[in-house]
Amino acid sequence: MIKVELFKAFSSYVTLKGLFTVQPLNFESKPSYTLKVEGDVTIVHVSVEDEDVVEPQLFDLEAYIIELPEAAEIGTVLKTVSARDPDAANNTVTSCGRSSDPDKFFYIDITSGSLMTVRSLDREELGWHNITVLAMEMNDRTKVASVPVAVRVLDVNDNPPSLMHYLEAYVCENAKAGQLIQTVTALDPDEPLGGQHFYYSLAPEAANNPNFTLRDNQSWILSRRGGWSQQDQTVFYLPIFISEGEQPVQTSTSTLTIRVCSCDQEGNVMSCKAEAYSLPASLSRGALIAILACIFVLLVMILLMLSLRTHGKKPYLCDEEQNVHDDDEGGCEEDTEAFDIGAMWNRCAYDSLQTYAYEGEGSVAQLYDYLNDWGPRFKKLAEMYSVLETNSPPMW
Repeated sequence: MIKVELFKAFSSYVTLKGLFTVQPLNFESKPSYTLKVEGDVTIVHVSVEDEDVVEPQLFDLEAYIIELPEAAEIGTVLKTVSARDPDAANNTVTSCGRSSDPDKFFYIDITSGSLMTVRSLDREELGWHNITVLAMEMNDRTKVASVPVAVRVLDVNDNPPSLMHYLEAYVCENAKAGQLIQTVTALDPDEPLGGQHFYYSLAPEAANNPNFTLRDNQSWILSRRGGWSQQDQTVFYLPIFISEGEQPVQTSTSTLTIRVCSCDQEGNVMSCKAEAYSLPASLSRGALIAILACIFVLLVMILLMLSLRTHGKKPYLCDEEQNVHDDDEGGCEEDTEAFDIGAMWNRCAYDSLQTYAYEGEGSVAQLYDYLNDWGPRFKKLAEMYSVLETNSPPMW
């Protein structure tokens, strides 16, 4: 061990006698020294006086490790972190501040140093929180010290178990009763000390399921019958109840989807009929097609009737179609409207009847001699009635 000389004594007849320091002293390391001066038996006691120099604050521990359950309420005090000034002359309480806690789960009181929670903790989300606590002197903010604080979140059984992933199983059409369909596995994000233990059973609403069962409270899904057919039903939904043995007991219900597939003799899937849409149990596909066909025929008939009503006219009754009226009473030879021969060149309407009467040989209406008096413009008409050659009646 090397001894370091801190003091040295000088004595002469010329100079004064005295004791001098040859190395710096540290009050915090050693506040006093006892020296023995050889010569005359003299004992000298040296006291070191303290001065307020720039020195970091001292924490109670070099690092803090705190454990806290994840079910702790907001405002729970984790630890009181305290620091002190090493200078005896100014040994005052220092103020503290939080650092490196970006998610702001914790808060520290700047005067007392109490560290507390301000947010709920979740071990499954974040199991450890590493923060840094700063301490500074109240009278001199430049004197800063820091200490690391690690917070470990303890597990609490607060999550229910569930199937590891969304499971889809299948059953072959040629499967027999008692055949293994699927083995399910559950997962619990909690980590109990005694390990995870799960119990499987069918949900109460499916306890008497005629198609599938769970054997001996295990995770085996077994077929309860044979004779599966895709034509009858393509998909089955089986609710599975899962519980665990830890306290408090957590439970959940997960649904297993089982499809009916056609398989070969070795049980390999060949095809599974996808369920495009669901139909009521009382309505077959053939009945649905028949209903749609009837609706289509009715629509065609309605459109045809509307088309006929738009382009046709209202029909007459049978007795009205055969009723012909002759309103010509005769004696109106000068009436050109009643007997207009030019009307014969025009096509009559299909629902009209036009008649012309001829009175006979003794009638004055047979004489067309006056046509000659009308001039050459009516010569052609006179020839038609044979006025120029004979007085015989015209041949119709």
